[in-house]
Amino acid sequence: MTNQRADRGGPWLRLGLILVLGVILASLAWVVIDQRETARIATARQLALQGVRLRNVDDLSAALLGAAAVKLHADAGTRSALTDTLISGRQGILPGASDVRKVALSADGRIALSADAHQGVVLWNLSPRGLPEHNLQAIPSNTLKDQLDASAVALTPDGRTALIGGHDGSVSTWEVTGHSRPNKIFTGDDVAAVSEVAVSSDGKTVLAGFDNGGIVFWDATDASPAIRRPTPTPHASAVSATGMSADGHTALTVSDEKAIVWDLTDPTHPTQAGVLTRPGTHWGAGALSADGRTAVTGTQVWDVGNPAKPQQVATLPGVTSMVNDVALTSDGSRALTVEDTGKITLWKLQDRLHPVLLVDLPGPSRTVDSVALSADGGVAVIAAPAWGVISWDISGISGDPLQDICADSAFRAIRVTPETWAKITGGEGWPDELGDPGNHNPCSSAL
Repeated sequence: MTNQRADRGGPWLRLGLILVLGVILASLAWVVIDQRETARIATARQLALQGVRLRNVDDLSAALLGAAAVKLHADAGTRSALTDTLISGRQGILPGASDVRKVALSADGRIALSADAHQGVVLWNLSPRGLPEHNLQAIPSNTLKDQLDASAVALTPDGRTALIGGHDGSVSTWEVTGHSRPNKIFTGDDVAAVSEVAVSSDGKTVLAGFDNGGIVFWDATDASPAIRRPTPTPHASAVSATGMSADGHTALTVSDEKAIVWDLTDPTHPTQAGVLTRPGTHWGAGALSADGRTAVTGTQVWDVGNPAKPQQVATLPGVTSMVNDVALTSDGSRALTVEDTGKITLWKLQDRLHPVLLVDLPGPSRTVDSVALSADGGVAVIAAPAWGVISWDISGISGDPLQDICADSAFRAIRVTPETWAKITGGEGWPDELGDPGNHNPCSSAL
């Protein structure tokens, strides 16, 4: 009887041993896999750190190491390191600019206008330096030295007409290209200091916002004298932002307590079309896209295609401090914001319901007062008091740093041998995680 029970229990015992052995082997395999993954992550982070150290010393090697790190393990750290390497090589400085509070940019990103407390209003030509550099060369082309009091500036999309507002309440437009000396087109004035200005693409409709909350529209069609369109003081506090559509039919004014969308279809009678309500915190900034469809006020994204019924469609995620300034591309598909902490962020608004953070741009560790974007979002400029102006070539930035850097055909053509690897890493051996130590390129097929 005992033997029969033993015979019956034998298969179950063997099955149990097999199951226990299987669990042990699976656990060992998991440990090996986990160790390999841990080693892979550690290698990726080490490569990313080495790439950071090589920035501004050997930009190509820094990019290669950063790209290899992302290929090995794409996490927030390796992506951020590669993004910063990519962006740092695209940054330029406007030479001689010092205490700049306002900046404007033409639609093609090739002309910039800065209001400098020491130099006056300066017109700059921006041009690509060409490979291997990706940043922009800035050359001053005209200076209005008598405009040291400028408190606000704007440019028409073609960069031919500048609008300047002053602390003394003066407002003037200037023809700034094609002349050895800029030519003043018209002058208006008010009793309060000008805080913000905007202009239509043809330079014929001018808007100024003032420190006392007032706004004024001018019809400059006949230039002299420009016709002032009377508008009641609509804001209870200083106007902190203005914007105008390219056709001059829609305008935006922003103050601490509210933002107003204006209907200028009849230029002789500007009318308040809609009001954008303020959130629970101070918003400080605002912009209107050139097509008149999208507005951003602080962190709020609005559909203003129907000016009489503006609709908030989204909030920029992760913004924890006040937005000092914001700029939009002509179609509203990208935005550039700067917070009072100095954080400068490029956003993708192609789907306005779901804003996406594309990249944080490295700027001065101090207050930035003004930002501007080209019509297509390929060029950005920022102005900082007691510092100056920085430009970036941000064309092709998609939010995927490996994709962006691999879009460069010259980078894709590079092959890294073990010898080259040892040189750029300071003698480190070839990582097994990169596969065959042949002619490697981080842009080759996935590992």
